[in-house]
Amino acid sequence: MKSQRGNLSRQIYLMITLIITLLIAGAAAYCLSWAKQAGDAARESILYLVECQPDLPQEQILALQSKLERSGWVRRVDYISPDRAALLLAEDDLNLEDVQGAETPITLPGMLSVYFRKEVFDDQAILDSLSSAIRQEPAVAGLFAQPDLAVMLQTNLNRIGNILLYVAVAILILSSFLMSSLFKLSLYADRREIKTMQLVGASPFAVRRPYLLRHISLACLSSIFVSIVLVLLHSWITKMPPWQFPIETVHLFLLLGEGIFILALILTLIVTYRVVNKYIFADIETLF
Repeated sequence: MKSQRGNLSRQIYLMITLIITLLIAGAAAYCLSWAKQAGDAARESILYLVECQPDLPQEQILALQSKLERSGWVRRVDYISPDRAALLLAEDDLNLEDVQGAETPITLPGMLSVYFRKEVFDDQAILDSLSSAIRQEPAVAGLFAQPDLAVMLQTNLNRIGNILLYVAVAILILSSFLMSSLFKLSLYADRREIKTMQLVGASPFAVRRPYLLRHISLACLSSIFVSIVLVLLHSWITKMPPWQFPIETVHLFLLLGEGIFILALILTLIVTYRVVNKYIFADIETLF
């Protein structure tokens, strides 16, 4: 009875260790994916203002808008009327001092607000080519953009990604040592049984199999529990129930859950294999 309780306690400790390890690694992966999504959204929010030629008919502006939307590199194009464009132009570009009299009509150009897809900013050559093609359009008088903003966003995202990657690697290394120590402690009580099975003729695979199956089942349960916790955490942060997640978020958590399961499986197999081998090939004097 005491032996069964002790074995159950060891399994609980192992499962708790796996859950903590996977939760930390999963949280790091979640933060990394969140940083990537935030960076993609930020890059797609960079505004490019296309100033059209003065007195250009609205039909031609809308035709240019349709042409840009069909290019495949543009996420959204909005038409800005001349009245609203006056509020967006810089003061140096909008010179009203030459107006002769109050009744002189002021001709303001229409504008298009262009938002490129995030893939455009991954290749500077594509961004330069698209910007040059827009400037060469006959209906375009100028293109106002903030290219430095895209570079700054990309640099900051790379830094965040590298920091999270280093943290995740360090966590995995420390967790491997911790799991190895706990697995050794857990299997220490079975060291004589392991050696006895080998002495009576059991193959190394037959000796390892029950422990591998037991620990793999713990890894499966732990990975499922951690995946559910991360989903609930995301739901709490976004104030959105899981059944209302967009399809992109569902795909993200499917990949995240798969990665957590594979990580738990690999760590468990490696650590269990090494610990059981230690007792299989240990000297009898050190075990008894």
